[in-house]
Amino acid sequence: RLFDYDGASRLLRARGPVFANAAGGNAVFNEAFFTYDQASHLLSTTTIDRSPVKAEESFTSHRLYDALGRLVRSIDPVGNTTRLTYDSRSNVIAASDAKSRVLASDPYGQYLGGPINGHGNVVQFFYDGISRPVLAVRLLQRGGEGDGSLHLFGERSNLDTSNPANPDGMIVTRQSWDRNSRLIARTDDNGNRTSYVYDQRDRRVVTRSADRFASQTVYDEDSLPVAHFDRNGTVLRSRFDGIGRVLTREVSRLAQNLAGTVQKVEGTTLQAFEYDGLSRLRRSLDNNDAADGGDDVLCEYGYDSLSRTLVERHLFRARGVVQPTTTTTGKVGFSTTAATIDRSVVGRWDLDSNRIALTYPTSGRTLGFQRDGLDRMQVVGDLVGPGVLDPIQTSEFVGGYRPVRQTARNGVTTSYAYDKKRRVTGIDHVASGGARVAGFAYRWDRSDHRVLEEHLPQAPLPRGRIEAYGYDSAYRVTKVSFGDGRPDTSYRIDGVGNWAQRSEDGRTQTFNDTATGRYSFDPTNEYFERSLFDGAGRLVGKETATHDDNGNRIQDARFRLFYDAFDRLVRVERASDGVTVGRYRYDAAGRRVHKWFRDPATGAADELFFVCDGAREIEELDVNGALRADFVWGGLYVDELVQLRRERGAGTGLEVFYAHQDSIYSLAALSDASGAVRERYDYTSIYGTHQVRDGAGGARAPPDEIGNPWRFQGRRYDPETGFYCFRQRYLDPALGRFVSRDPLGMWGDPGNLGNGYAFAGNDPVNRVDP
Repeated sequence: RLFDYDGASRLLRARGPVFANAAGGNAVFNEAFFTYDQASHLLSTTTIDRSPVKAEESFTSHRLYDALGRLVRSIDPVGNTTRLTYDSRSNVIAASDAKSRVLASDPYGQYLGGPINGHGNVVQFFYDGISRPVLAVRLLQRGGEGDGSLHLFGERSNLDTSNPANPDGMIVTRQSWDRNSRLIARTDDNGNRTSYVYDQRDRRVVTRSADRFASQTVYDEDSLPVAHFDRNGTVLRSRFDGIGRVLTREVSRLAQNLAGTVQKVEGTTLQAFEYDGLSRLRRSLDNNDAADGGDDVLCEYGYDSLSRTLVERHLFRARGVVQPTTTTTGKVGFSTTAATIDRSVVGRWDLDSNRIALTYPTSGRTLGFQRDGLDRMQVVGDLVGPGVLDPIQTSEFVGGYRPVRQTARNGVTTSYAYDKKRRVTGIDHVASGGARVAGFAYRWDRSDHRVLEEHLPQAPLPRGRIEAYGYDSAYRVTKVSFGDGRPDTSYRIDGVGNWAQRSEDGRTQTFNDTATGRYSFDPTNEYFERSLFDGAGRLVGKETATHDDNGNRIQDARFRLFYDAFDRLVRVERASDGVTVGRYRYDAAGRRVHKWFRDPATGAADELFFVCDGAREIEELDVNGALRADFVWGGLYVDELVQLRRERGAGTGLEVFYAHQDSIYSLAALSDASGAVRERYDYTSIYGTHQVRDGAGGARAPPDEIGNPWRFQGRRYDPETGFYCFRQRYLDPALGRFVSRDPLGMWGDPGNLGNGYAFAGNDPVNRVDP
């Protein structure tokens, strides 16, 4: 990399590093130029994105400051303008984005490419006397866009008050502080208050939700959490060594009679951990079910001198034994015997700590990875000799990390198009013969949210289809319009992200109705009742749901769901007859490594084990450890599926398929080794409900499916429940929410406004949940 500075040591120009495309060609580099005012405030940034396969592109953004040097305005390369307003203490009291119906030329002359916007959607902030934030007000404006005003003096002429679930047209969240400036409460727009209690050493010891149920944490003299009492009454005790590393987590009491039902907490009662001299995790154990001595999961890790993982060993169906803590070192030792399945994932690294090889344990295949000067993954392929790759996918980029073209081994080429702000406007998967496998075109609003997704025509399908999206001022999707004659889908959402009403396919559902038929929110954002109406508005049914005190959904119209002490779903029963349809086991890192399930179409039982490489599943094994399938993932995103190989019949070998995804990594189609489309995925809801189709677009029954488990946002779909496994918890696409709360807490994701169940802030069109 090369850098140029002026006489005041301000960066003027940055270049490099040099890189080339995967097929060779001239080396090129990106550049960036910077300008400043007399006070050394950055005024403009111009970046030049280059690629060996695409003409160079230039992008310029501008910044403006007030007399005190505070940033007050930012303009992106296409004129979208955001603004900040401050009080006398330099606290931001208002922020406006670019989604405004007011457009005019730039009065300061910075942007000359056309009009810029006035104030768009506005968030106002309020502070106490010592500048602690106490109130945030999001103004929900008509049409989901601003009118050019900040509305700082209480005028509300443009507020959207048409939503009965949020009639004041605002989303108001509050924070409260004690005299030590400790956060003692957060309150959502429905007035639900989550409160916190601290001890004399400022350690949070109690978290109490709006339903008055509380969890409690006990610390030792070193401020290590040695005991945790959750809202259900389960007690989790932890032991640490002399330098604060957790050795064991032991569930000393499992909660019973959850929410007045006969259900109880099941599963894991012990986790154990062992470390090396550099405090790197060496081994971990999760016993899953204390009553089943043969379902323990053990993981072992090996590292090189730079602490890069060389080996990740998985032992399934093991019998773990934990020795008592020794008095001299405080170290917990444990061993395992009789592991039915033992698999080790092996990796290799280059001098820049980029992984260059990965060996799959069951098939023995070794993948190789080739990167350019920007460490972008250009080639992923099978390593067929020393340094020799047989490419599975080749990627070419423009600028920083934007893919411009990807080519799969079967000849399908994926082309990417972008607008003048680098937002993707097209993804086109085309076979070598010119037939489109899948294709998408996108349009964006000024606030960088997709307003349209067009599914491009794919032979032999006669036409594509269009989805147009409408948002409120909090950028929650409130409407989906289709270009194929289907009725619009609409969502009526309260100020905390709960659906009060959904209309889809001409039918309506309402949630948590009172006796008068009006929406009533739950203090912890749970759905306790759903009313179903037909196209004529007639009530056709009601469904109820029950949650335990931790917020896990434990009963609904279809299932009874059982969780362990870590709120992981471990078992699912059919509500109608009590038959178990799914059972799940995890390792100590929280990865799901096993599932036993009943096929919903045939009722036949099956069992799978999953071998993971970090957060990704790379192999699927049967009950005897034989390979059912393996998966190859790309370098753009953790859930970018590139290839899957699947055994489709005993002794038939692995059939190869290639994945083709949309902009949020939802699977659109699978092609075979020749590039022909073998399966398509038609999403009937923005939350992931879907229909599997054959290559010609005809509906495909589950027994006839290829066996691809990866669907919405690249996550594994469980047909036995209809849920998606999003690693730490499960998404119910029919309700557009998770079945349990965010492990980070009610307020763990700021975009969810205090709702621990909301998926992607009610914006699954633009946001992904990894």
